[in-house]
Amino acid sequence: MTGPLGVLGPDSDPAPPWMLTVHLDSVVFDAETVWQRVGREVLTDCGCSTIAAGALPDPLALALAAGDLVDISEELARVIADGPGPNLTSALLRMRIFHRLSATARDAELTCPGARAFLARAAATEARLAYLTSMPRSWVEALSEHLALPRPHVLLTAEQVRRRRPHPYAHLLAVHQLGIPARFGVAVESGSDGITAAMDAGLTVMAIVPPEMSGGSGRLTLVGDLADVDLAAARAAIHADWARERAAATPGSPDRS
Repeated sequence: MTGPLGVLGPDSDPAPPWMLTVHLDSVVFDAETVWQRVGREVLTDCGCSTIAAGALPDPLALALAAGDLVDISEELARVIADGPGPNLTSALLRMRIFHRLSATARDAELTCPGARAFLARAAATEARLAYLTSMPRSWVEALSEHLALPRPHVLLTAEQVRRRRPHPYAHLLAVHQLGIPARFGVAVESGSDGITAAMDAGLTVMAIVPPEMSGGSGRLTLVGDLADVDLAAARAAIHADWARERAAATPGSPDRS
């Protein structure tokens, strides 16, 4: 096992028949808040403190919201070139961005309330666990080490996730790497794009939503807090489905059609 978030080796017991994917960007930390802080700090570093303190230009704000490093560096370069600061290439800006981004990994205040407790609960189940994120692997590993987050069986970062939500790419890749059918999987997500991505991948979804929202139906459950995510109930439902499938496939079983 290598690195603070290295892939876990095979267990001595047979793999349990369910999986859990957690989208870190909105469940464990707010990626948009992280990028907003980084963008404003880089602007200040480059002599554009007035711009950094106010409303950001729309193209830069959109790039920060999307979290794409190339787009962010290009938009920052444009803003800085038009401002009082020095002209910098996108490559140099990316170095500054990584420097500022690395510092945020040590800021526990950026972690969503209850995130560590939830991940500890998730790791205590027999589920195969996958973390999904649009952030760079080095940043996620640094954050995990600083906060002592449980290790997943699979970690998919910006380097592997080629298509962003609402495309189901990340969840489908997690299903493939964990080796468990999506119908035996639960995704913990947030926001309409995340819900769409997980459901399109065939997973049952537990979505973190504003407290005034609740309910859901079928494969979608809405909860207002990570503490309300009932992993035991999710596990029981999936195990019941798994048992029915096994019984139906057993010769002589009354459930076999």
